[in-house]
Amino acid sequence: MDSMNRRHPPIEVLGHFIPAEVLGRAHELALQFKRDEVVRAYAEQHWWLIVTGGGFAMVLSSAFTAGAFMLVFGLIQPPPFWIAWFVWVGLPVTWIGATIGQLYLLFDWLEKKALAKMAANPSRDKTALPT
Repeated sequence: MDSMNRRHPPIEVLGHFIPAEVLGRAHELALQFKRDEVVRAYAEQHWWLIVTGGGFAMVLSSAFTAGAFMLVFGLIQPPPFWIAWFVWVGLPVTWIGATIGQLYLLFDWLEKKALAKMAANPSRDKTALPT
């Protein structure tokens, strides 16, 4: 019975590489922007920050991805087919992952700023606070 509650060591190690908590938190943030009036109003007031931050995240992710590409192809001359294939498949994954990670941080920061602003203004209705 105790063996049923224990996880297998390889599965436990691989479980650390699956960002289930981060993806779940990102989904919660997206839903909160949709349903929380305070956060939505703050985001509408600071739309320029979201656009600028999103553009910066994409540019930074592109630079990171290009740097990784140049590093791999600069270190291995000429690269074997399997390494070149791995790099070409990994480039979009790297770019998407880096962009999503940076956007997650931007929206998390934006949510904290909105809630801090609401907490600093006690005259507002606190029913919009997430539970």
